[in-house]
Amino acid sequence: MYRYEKVNLNLKSVIYRAGVQYGGLPEWDFIWKKYLNAIVPSEKHKLLIALCRTQDTNHLARLLEEAAKGENIRHQDLTTVVSVVSINTNGQILAWRFVQQNWKKFVKWFGSSSFILPNLVKSTTSSFSTEFDYEEVSAFFNSHDSASVNMSVASSLENIRMNIDWLENNEDIVTTWLNNPKNILHVPDSR
Repeated sequence: MYRYEKVNLNLKSVIYRAGVQYGGLPEWDFIWKKYLNAIVPSEKHKLLIALCRTQDTNHLARLLEEAAKGENIRHQDLTTVVSVVSINTNGQILAWRFVQQNWKKFVKWFGSSSFILPNLVKSTTSSFSTEFDYEEVSAFFNSHDSASVNMSVASSLENIRMNIDWLENNEDIVTTWLNNPKNILHVPDSR
């Protein structure tokens, strides 16, 4: 179906990401197969990042589950998958729910001395900006084994609070500015 030609090394990551982000199932499957067959670690990493850029939440969920299994995606790459899925607007909540559902498993796997758990906390909560988010994160970590990530949780809660405050102070101003047609950039006619 696809004709594979050599791609400029400097453009591979961009092409992979764009193909998955703006493509559909065939593009995702193509990159997934390339990932499974890749031998060079840097190539595998580029392909993994690209897979996380899909707009399809089913594929994002599949990728998260694959990372949790540790078969096709190594456990040490779990934070990469969760972090990149978290910055995908279609994956933000999905990644947080995934971490919540698998927290006990992650604590068991990675232990309290690992940097992986604090990274999971930070990456999945950094974009939260509502009181609901704040309360949910706080309640979750208060009711789970989280001693190893107390500092990360405190930092994340502080970040969520700052996001809430920023929105309260600036959302109306920014919305008004964006809704004003005079503020839209006009591109001069090139004729």
